[in-house]
Amino acid sequence: MNSSDRILNGGISRLFVRLSFPAIVSLLSLGLYQFVDGIFVGQWVGPAALGAVGVVYPFSLINNGIFSLIGVGAASMLSRAIGRKDQKTIDALFGNLLLANLILSGAMILFGLLAAESIVAFLGATGEIHRLGVIYLRILVLGSFFFNFASSANILIRAEGRMRQAMRIMLSGTILNIILDALFLGVFGWGIAGAASATVISQGVMCCVSFFYFGKANGAITLRKSHIAFTGHLFEMLRVGFSGMALPIMTVIQIVFVLKSVASYGTEQELIIIGAVIKILNFIFVPIWGICQGFQPLAGMNYGAGTYKRLARAFALFSFYSTIITLVIWLLIQLFPRVPLGWFIIDSDVLEAGVSVIRLYLCDFPVYGYMLLVITFFQAIGRSIPAAFLVVSRMSLFFIPVILLLPRVLGLAGVWLATPVSDIFVVVIGTILFGLELRRQRRLEAQGEKR
Repeated sequence: MNSSDRILNGGISRLFVRLSFPAIVSLLSLGLYQFVDGIFVGQWVGPAALGAVGVVYPFSLINNGIFSLIGVGAASMLSRAIGRKDQKTIDALFGNLLLANLILSGAMILFGLLAAESIVAFLGATGEIHRLGVIYLRILVLGSFFFNFASSANILIRAEGRMRQAMRIMLSGTILNIILDALFLGVFGWGIAGAASATVISQGVMCCVSFFYFGKANGAITLRKSHIAFTGHLFEMLRVGFSGMALPIMTVIQIVFVLKSVASYGTEQELIIIGAVIKILNFIFVPIWGICQGFQPLAGMNYGAGTYKRLARAFALFSFYSTIITLVIWLLIQLFPRVPLGWFIIDSDVLEAGVSVIRLYLCDFPVYGYMLLVITFFQAIGRSIPAAFLVVSRMSLFFIPVILLLPRVLGLAGVWLATPVSDIFVVVIGTILFGLELRRQRRLEAQGEKR
């Protein structure tokens, strides 16, 4: 039984394990790219270089938006096309993905090279940190195409249900990055330029491995010269992928509002605490993202095949399992908050002050799996408007008004509760939209239509 047959006919509980766990490993691997350079630079180059890596990080998130825009849209289209056996769409996707990456990454490279000094200064760097940040950015930005193509292609591979293959490609890049960092910094002493070069080379290798995967026709997509062209599918790819791009951007905006509110209502101690809490949240979010990425091909293929009841059953089971996992994580943090806080905070007084913060800030964590699965559901079936509405409204309609008003009443507690309160609104709206979509699918099923 191949991947698509298994997804369309296999047991959903077994598919949860088969699809979600490799995706979690892939995401952990991708996340290591954010930390490996910092660890090696901090140990072997110095604090100024570590500061430079940190300053450049927000700019690098633009590439995350690029590959999400392209990859999420292409993945949704591929899964649905496999479900309805639409070979024309399947053949067109790789060329659109490749050319979109070339154009957007090319623009990113030109902008980064020409405006590196201004970008690093805008991000707050001065003196030695500015000098090192410019060096790091100018090298790192050269790998934009490698990173964006490899990451979006990896999403495409996962959309076929070939999670283990996607995981191996991601791991190959991460392992090589670690080896090259140790070699370039520890042996050759190339400093921050060596760290950036190690990242670019490892991303280039991952890019080549991805090309090799498609060239060998391992999955649904076969790489041919005739397929390398823009087609009418590009608009839908970008339309559906918009919510994927918006999600990390909205997250960055949310963090900025939280930090500014903490600076207004708290002290340096609270800034240290919320910095640690955000790092912990990013780490414990990995299982949720992995479950969502495992659900995507299952949702897209079954929607394309018109098996709407199986799709609804899959959503219910994935929501149930994700809620159990997030509930366990939440209980552990509520019962033992000092353990994760202690990974980042040494001072005992600050650690104790952080206990109430992490409990309040993560008080609604058990609903996050369900909330993100609703967004993934709409992305997977190509319903771009509900997906984008949930992502953007979470920030614009709910979070920003709440964090501007609630701290005036509750002080710092209002800052910690702003995210949970706004997320409850999103869960309610998302549930209503999901219910309306299920009704629409029942009508389609009654009419015998496939999408």
